Amino acid sequence: MTDDLPVAPPRPAISPLHRTPSDRASYAPQRPFDLGEIEPPARPAVPSSHCDLDPLLLLPVRLFAMCLLADLHWYEDMVLANALRIEPPAVALHVELLAAAGYVSMRVAGRRTKLRLTPLGLDRLTAHVTALQEVAAIAARLVTSGRGAPRSPT
Repeated sequence: MTDDLPVAPPRPAISPLHRTPSDRASYAPQRPFDLGEIEPPARPAVPSSHCDLDPLLLLPVRLFAMCLLADLHWYEDMVLANALRIEPPAVALHVELLAAAGYVSMRVAGRRTKLRLTPLGLDRLTAHVTALQEVAAIAARLVTSGRGAPRSPT
């Protein structure tokens, strides 16, 4: 009756890590090259100001909103919404995050909300833009030197 059962196909070879201890003793891993011979590729310098990039300002709409408020005057939220070309509720969400961080002051009078950049907000905006300029300068140097240029797959 057992002769009628199909025969299982042979098992594929298993990796050296899953062999029995007696099999492992006969297995000697081969190194295709000596690691000491490999020179690491030259890496571009990471800007020291990468910590000056503000996570809240990495989203362009928030960065642009802060730039529009950079003169420290009071502006209505509708003026900001029109300048950014987004809906007022979307402006409100971004402004609330910036206000919670202390970057923007808000005055609410009825249905109107006036906004102004705080001195802390101006300092963070200035540091963020300076860091972005440094990153852009390093990127430009990499591209013009050919180190940042894409390489062909062949």
